[in-house]
Amino acid sequence: MKSFEPISHEKFTESFDEEALKHLLKRSLLGIKVEDFKKFSGQSLDQVINAIFKESAIPSPPVNHYENTVKDTTGVALGQTWVNSAYGDGTINNRRKQSHKSWWIQQMHFQESTIHEKMILFWHNHFATEISVYNDARMAFRYQNTIRKYALGNFKDFVKAITMEPAMLNYLNGYQNTKTAPDENYARELQELFTLGKGPNSK
Repeated sequence: MKSFEPISHEKFTESFDEEALKHLLKRSLLGIKVEDFKKFSGQSLDQVINAIFKESAIPSPPVNHYENTVKDTTGVALGQTWVNSAYGDGTINNRRKQSHKSWWIQQMHFQESTIHEKMILFWHNHFATEISVYNDARMAFRYQNTIRKYALGNFKDFVKAITMEPAMLNYLNGYQNTKTAPDENYARELQELFTLGKGPNSK
């Protein structure tokens, strides 16, 4: 996935001073650290923009850290990832949901100096699903992984990819589509909420 091309800022006429840098970083990151500010201090607006609009490194997937409370009967050992394993049972799935949640919080807390994590959160709220509906931690990770892949990429490609996600197919009834009786729920949400909008002025 390509990062954004360098952006020109001819219309910005104010001084890009320390206060402007702090404001930009606060709006772009999930909170800023002293190291973030020092890293970009003294750089031009173009340099900072081009740096923060880059993808962060692909993180290692969440792992089994629940072995002390419940044994993973699917064979996933302590410290090993469960994202491609069998479902197991409801108890294991619930532990994995907690594992995924804590993993995601870690990604946001230890974010790199890019807008990537904040955009993942933004798109997660835009292409909304509910794990309480599809109830599978593996789907939750795969869904978020797709968001991570396309968060700074082409929107058309993003929409195609998210449409095929098991979490989305389950949440908005795509799995109920048949040749003779298509289910309209996802199509409606796709146009009203995800892309075109609703109303006479939608574009």
